Amino acid sequence: MHRKKHLNAFNELRVRLKLMEVDMKKNAKFIKLTERIQVVYASTIRELIKRGEKYLSMNPETDDTIRVAIDMDKYISILEKISIKR
Repeated sequence: MHRKKHLNAFNELRVRLKLMEVDMKKNAKFIKLTERIQVVYASTIRELIKRGEKYLSMNPETDDTIRVAIDMDKYISILEKISIKR
């Protein structure tokens, strides 16, 4: 896959994660639904990390690579927190 496609996929996954965060907050009173969203949320973070790693491995340092690396670090931290709670 071309590096631009990895970046586009990475950005799409970021948008999906934001939408899931909104859904989890909005539906916090529905415990089963929130639990299912959390499972998909964790899976989506794993995919975002994979895409980010692929993008970083084939790209010279640019503003986008710095942003991708920062976002990946943020989501790795979130994934670790989710894993600890379980």
